[in-house]
Amino acid sequence: MSWFNNDSAFKSETSDRVRRFWMKNGTDREITFVDPATINFNGQQIPTPIQYMEYNLNMNGHWRNWFTRPTDDSQDFLKELGHRASKVAALTVIDHSEWTDRKGNVHKDEVVMYVVKRSSTVWKQIERFYSTHGSLQGQRFRISRMGDKSPGAGSLLEHIGQSEVYNPEIHKPYDYFEVLKPKTRDELIKITSPDQDDFSGQSQQAAWGGQPSPQQLPQQSAWANYNAQPIQPPPQQTPQQSAWSMPEQQKYHPRDIRYEEKTKSQPPQQYGYAKDDNSGNIPF
Repeated sequence: MSWFNNDSAFKSETSDRVRRFWMKNGTDREITFVDPATINFNGQQIPTPIQYMEYNLNMNGHWRNWFTRPTDDSQDFLKELGHRASKVAALTVIDHSEWTDRKGNVHKDEVVMYVVKRSSTVWKQIERFYSTHGSLQGQRFRISRMGDKSPGAGSLLEHIGQSEVYNPEIHKPYDYFEVLKPKTRDELIKITSPDQDDFSGQSQQAAWGGQPSPQQLPQQSAWANYNAQPIQPPPQQTPQQSAWSMPEQQKYHPRDIRYEEKTKSQPPQQYGYAKDDNSGNIPF
């Protein structure tokens, strides 16, 4: 069989890339949640959503580089570099939006990874829905993003109802314990080394670990919080006023010469803000 002038000899290539949900500011999208209340992992029922900690790095000109933080400190190379991980949770959803790729193919109702920070408003809503209904499986929601500094996973969820598209025989959750498996120390050193260019041509699987084959049985890991409980808000406490938080006028008596000398010697205070670009909300 010839390798030239013979396109029929090659199988059509399809990407096994794990797409991560992202939406533009000022837009609305509709999604359907796929995960049941629990998923099976090596015979053990694990509650969803899967909660873990994640690094988000700016590499090769974009933020689409996510790395699950390992629980073994000896493997946590990114922490040694000074990076900070965020508390996140992962779910699988059907993205009902329609888009066209560079080849002109139209995509709609595709399964994507939905990762949300556990400090966000949307996560609080998800927790509330779970506590009320047990799971969100097969439920369709409208999600809105409001504000250029709002999360790329959206700002607000609105329940629509049971999804007519969802089919449990077709739409299944990702194998989180393989897709989100932490990288080893050696792998992270190779990926983040300025002398290596291996990462530049790879998809987000270089960070997440890639898709498993159907025959693979993932090994149990400790990085996911299997017995995660809904986050309880801490009791509200009235903050005590300390000297550093007191207005300048209250630190000194009005007739105190120290206050007069301090106000004369101090230059006017400048106010402003720095734009925080470390959001990770970058389109694919």
